[in-house]
Amino acid sequence: MTQQSTRSPAVDRLASRIEFDIRSRGLVPGDRYLTAKEASKLLGVSPATCHHAMRLLADRDVLRRRRNSGTFVGECMETSTATATLVQSIYVFLSSDRPPSERWRSDMYVGLSRVLKGVGLHVAVLPLGNEVRYVNELLSHAVAAKQLTGVVAVTCQREVYDYLVRQNAPAVVIGSVGPTEDKLASIDGDEHAAGRLLAEAMLRRGFRKFAVLVGELWHPGDNHFVEGFQRALEAAELSVGALRIRSLRHDVRVFQEELRNLISVSDEPLAVICQGVKFAQWLRDFRTSVPQLPWDRVGIAYHADTEQPDSSLPFPFTYQELSTVEMSAMVGEMFLKICSGSELPHRHILLPMGLRDPSLGVVGQKMNNDN
Repeated sequence: MTQQSTRSPAVDRLASRIEFDIRSRGLVPGDRYLTAKEASKLLGVSPATCHHAMRLLADRDVLRRRRNSGTFVGECMETSTATATLVQSIYVFLSSDRPPSERWRSDMYVGLSRVLKGVGLHVAVLPLGNEVRYVNELLSHAVAAKQLTGVVAVTCQREVYDYLVRQNAPAVVIGSVGPTEDKLASIDGDEHAAGRLLAEAMLRRGFRKFAVLVGELWHPGDNHFVEGFQRALEAAELSVGALRIRSLRHDVRVFQEELRNLISVSDEPLAVICQGVKFAQWLRDFRTSVPQLPWDRVGIAYHADTEQPDSSLPFPFTYQELSTVEMSAMVGEMFLKICSGSELPHRHILLPMGLRDPSLGVVGQKMNNDN
């Protein structure tokens, strides 16, 4: 059986990444390159897989491996560099169940473009239920064309993150990464602090019963948000029964029905906390269209997540204190370090969250960095 027939697609992809790394370093034939052990650590793969990829490149004379001397750039790298495509791409993946606003997308593009000059940014909304297949098709074409620089994944499903880890794709996550946090770099608002700040704000208003409304598809950040909320209620010595959590699909009729039930069965004032601007907008509209419900004993607050809340919503809200442009520029800086092989000072960055309440002003939190 030939080497070609037994070679795995992962080895081919890794070989392409190594070629890109050589080009990005400006190396020419005869220059020393990394050993398999050094390259495996840089690229986050096993030494065995890296050895196979480098042996493949040695067969093509892209690399030359000399016993007891090291690894050097081969003569064919000059041809490879000359014929390599000038198009380098970063794919930005957005979740279809929580698509960000057009303004957020525009600001994100501006922030990334400030740092990642000369790199094409391609934004793709992942189709619900087929996220991994869609990502695989896009990245496979980019890798085959030697155009892939990496991926920015924005609040995607865990399966997408797991796929990126398996494929060893250079990636930065905007959002919480959950179980893959040791393998993917990330930047996110402090969701735990957001939940705590909202709970404390509504406790100060005298509420002792709470309902938290989140989306049908949970993301790692939702768990942090709810945990922060629960911790604040525990500190106030409230029982478990004081909090109801409802996971709702993004359907306005389902949302209104569940909200009506919550308000109708509550025998005392109820604070309704919306995870996201869309739910808060629906709640505002429902309050206007159905005035016969006992709204006088319903408190409303929401988590805006970004620094751009809906100014027409007159409720307390938590928001990200750092602008989307500034945050995206930080993502770009993280990418440059990953692609150059530099060590990230912080692989997981938590951005400060603030609270804006019409009666309390603004409360903020300092930035947290989790190594």
